[in-house]
Amino acid sequence: MFDRSLIHPKPKWFVSGLILTTFLLSFNRASAQEIAPNDYFIARVVAIEQTTPVNETATETIKQFRQKLTVRALTGQERGQTLTVPDYFAGSAESQLRPRELVVATKVNSVEPAAYYVSARFRLPATLGLLAVFLLAVFWVVGRRAWGSLAGLAFSFALLIFWVVPKIIAGQDPVTLALLAGLIIGSFGLILAHGWYPRTLVSLLAIMLSLVLTYVLSSLAINLIGLQGIGSEEATFLLLSPAASVDLGGLLLAGIILGTLGVLDDIATAQAAVIDELFQAAPHLSRAELYRRGLSVGREHVTSLVNTLILAYAGASFPVFLLLHLNNQQQPLWVSLNTDVLLEEIVRGLVGSIALILTVPIATWLAALLIPILSRQFPDWHGVAGESSHSHHH
Repeated sequence: MFDRSLIHPKPKWFVSGLILTTFLLSFNRASAQEIAPNDYFIARVVAIEQTTPVNETATETIKQFRQKLTVRALTGQERGQTLTVPDYFAGSAESQLRPRELVVATKVNSVEPAAYYVSARFRLPATLGLLAVFLLAVFWVVGRRAWGSLAGLAFSFALLIFWVVPKIIAGQDPVTLALLAGLIIGSFGLILAHGWYPRTLVSLLAIMLSLVLTYVLSSLAINLIGLQGIGSEEATFLLLSPAASVDLGGLLLAGIILGTLGVLDDIATAQAAVIDELFQAAPHLSRAELYRRGLSVGREHVTSLVNTLILAYAGASFPVFLLLHLNNQQQPLWVSLNTDVLLEEIVRGLVGSIALILTVPIATWLAALLIPILSRQFPDWHGVAGESSHSHHH
């Protein structure tokens, strides 16, 4: 593993330990009867009473601070009260709080007298603003058909949060749940976003085959490399939680399957739409010719999508690359590359890319085989030209 002391100062280790302790206690049923739960509320910073630099820093470039705050509670039982927060830890000059900012405050009821602390800025209003911009962009480009895509998106989140997550925490197999969720999300989302047409049926069949392929590839890679799913701090929290009985290796595999679903949806839908449009424009084309032309388009599509997928994984784990660079000063590159945290990201990116590449011929072959048959058997059952391939729900 990386030597994280290169970037994490001792005060941050203290805060992390405090958070971990709170996390574990919050799930300890025996302790829950003895320890009063905390109260959370939104507050506004009234004044900064004092800002003190923290002397213990890991490097000269990291400057950290502690602040003494006066805040006014805006919600909860303390609403309207002016309170003192004696010790807010700011990890950098930019993270220092300023007057009039909204913050998330906590009242610790397990001590006498009750103590107050601020955990973070209250950032949900800005996040909702960004969500509004996203919705405007979707409706502006897609029009009324955006309702189906957004309904599929909402359904996907609801299924993951209210069905998959509770069952995984309860100890059920994450891989089985991920495969079932992928099939349900793929079916429901495709129909909502694109309607029930031959191209939708072909896309769904291609996604099912590709999900099975992703499972096989991921399972082989994880077992061959010997990954156990312990390459992240979140996994460590789950491992130490007494309330969760989670197979971390299975959780890693499930994450790869669900993470790949979005791009599989993209490429399968696009390839089915290409073949459908080719056949509607030139019904005389043979299946072999449809496959050849569709595969030509698919090659262009997959070239950009592989790059997109790798960059998405790299962007999500960009701090890991910084750690890799810093650690090169103390150990060889091959030692750093051999750690769980990096190998997990490499496996995610490579397995996702392999599944994406193989989905192109799978979806193209299924479309070239089935769309001519379905279109001739059911001439009134086909998608509207131009409506298909790029109103995704992922």
